[in-house]
Amino acid sequence: MKTKKYDVAIIGSGLGGLAAAGYLGKAGYQVLVVERLPFLGGRCANTHYQGFTLPSGVVWVSDGFHGQLCRDLGASFEIRVPKPEYFYRIRGKDYEMPAKGGLRAMITLAAEEAEAAKAMSAVKRGMSWQEPPMSISVKDWLQQYSTNPSVLGVFEVLSTLSSGLRTFELPAGEFFRYLMAMSAVKNYGFVPGGCGNITEALSKVVKDKGGEIWLRARARRITQKNGTVTGVLVDTADGQVEVQAKAVLSNAGPQATVELVGQENMEKGYLGELEQKLKPSPQIIFYIASDRPLLECQGMTFLTQSRRILFMAPLTNLCPELAPRGQHLMEAAAYLGNSAPPFDLRQEMELALADLRENLPGFEKHSRILLAGCYYGGWPVMRCWPGNNLPQKTPIENLYNIGDGTPPPGWWGSPSAVQSARIVVEDVKRRIQPG
Repeated sequence: MKTKKYDVAIIGSGLGGLAAAGYLGKAGYQVLVVERLPFLGGRCANTHYQGFTLPSGVVWVSDGFHGQLCRDLGASFEIRVPKPEYFYRIRGKDYEMPAKGGLRAMITLAAEEAEAAKAMSAVKRGMSWQEPPMSISVKDWLQQYSTNPSVLGVFEVLSTLSSGLRTFELPAGEFFRYLMAMSAVKNYGFVPGGCGNITEALSKVVKDKGGEIWLRARARRITQKNGTVTGVLVDTADGQVEVQAKAVLSNAGPQATVELVGQENMEKGYLGELEQKLKPSPQIIFYIASDRPLLECQGMTFLTQSRRILFMAPLTNLCPELAPRGQHLMEAAAYLGNSAPPFDLRQEMELALADLRENLPGFEKHSRILLAGCYYGGWPVMRCWPGNNLPQKTPIENLYNIGDGTPPPGWWGSPSAVQSARIVVEDVKRRIQPG
């Protein structure tokens, strides 16, 4: 068996794994990234289908966050920010969400003046004084101040957009942590050529800093001795390789990490916490081709009163290169009636399709569904429900989890994966010297 030595081995090339590899490489660590798939990026990659470029997950990124990550590491980054970024469809009419005071503006449109003022006063108090407790859901918290379905719809959009959880499932305290964490993140838009371009730019940085990335390389086992990680056994096309490393970062999800290191090597309390808290949040995504734009706007349209569809993104209105000439591409996201199984996916699909027919003029005449799939299990919106936060450290010394399975409080979606990586990188730098 071949043996190779690195300072840090990273399992998985998702956004969290590549961010960690980039930051560690910048700090002088010799890094290896192993990826079982034949492409990089996980849920931040491009898929090419019938001439269209489709996202594997991430589609909506921020110059203030994803762009800053790339600038931190010296990676190229390009974004097209629509103007306006968002529309809210309230009682059948579309309203532009202003860049400042957007939540207040949408609540004011959704409710009578007194009711809107009462709801906004509660929001302000939760952000500037004391966030609501984790023991109450967003829906139960909100209904103390408004029972207006349109107001609830505004909060439903904000709740599910990155977390995948409905307002009756999401803890109110976690929702306010998200509002505060993301309040400074600005300028959202689409990446020309798809979000896989971010992945490729980050991988180039990793290689330029001396790191290695192996594709079609499956981590078979995480090795440890006396409670300290020693490396990873990796299956490659040329045979199994014993990778020796001072630290191992798993971007494969906490459950996969346990399976790789062996439950017998993990503490019972940690395993019990995973069993209790670790559950993925689902989402159904439709990629829709059409012979004309189905929406005239460039940004996202949020539906505040729908069966299942909560946002629609006309990707090619701003990035025509994602579709063949003369064709258009839209993404529409449906959130299930509840995020815990069992699911009746056939019924969920039918409810979502009814929303599309109602909200997209000419949908049946001018469009066709390219692909429709449910993000769940090992490919979810998030691997861990927001509010069920798990630690990045494992009971095995120098073995960490990174990604959206171990997000910091208040961070959801792809930013949570990067934030978890930053936390772990700082801990690795405190504990381990490169070289």
